[in-house]
Amino acid sequence: MLAEAVDRSGADLVIHGHAHRGTEHGVTPGGVNVRNVAQTVIHQAYAIYGFEATAGRREPATAGAQGSHDAAPSAPTSEH
Repeated sequence: MLAEAVDRSGADLVIHGHAHRGTEHGVTPGGVNVRNVAQTVIHQAYAIYGFEATAGRREPATAGAQGSHDAAPSAPTSEH
């Protein structure tokens, strides 16, 4: 599953535009913000997002970890 790979990698944000259905805002089980920017989802040519700065880069999860991270996800904001 993509969300599991994202959580293990230490990603801070996932942006994808290939999914023509779904929701604009999401979060993986490990707390990584996900944005679906497909035009059929956001109903415009582009979107601008702002994110709160966090204390530092997320560390990749170690093998066998269940997606837990010390850092809490930041609160997303969306401006269209």
